[in-house]
Amino acid sequence: MIRVFLDSDVTLDFLLKRGPFAQPAGTIFSLGERGKLSLLTSTLSFMTVHYIAATATLEFVLKDISTIANNPENLTHWAATVSATVDQYYS
Repeated sequence: MIRVFLDSDVTLDFLLKRGPFAQPAGTIFSLGERGKLSLLTSTLSFMTVHYIAATATLEFVLKDISTIANNPENLTHWAATVSATVDQYYS
């Protein structure tokens, strides 16, 4: 089996659906999930991904909260967007 070392950028591209690299990163993770590749990463990469993903998520939520505070009618749209995002990640 081919062993592939994932750096933090590849993992972040997949998790945060960043730019044009999200699809190729998703393919790599899919191959790993199906047992076609052995995916490896370092402890430092794992911690970096956790920190950046948590920060990106927090910034997303804070931006949306400030938008809702300025226009409460956006609350329904925001709730639907967050719900769809959560469903997408856990499905």
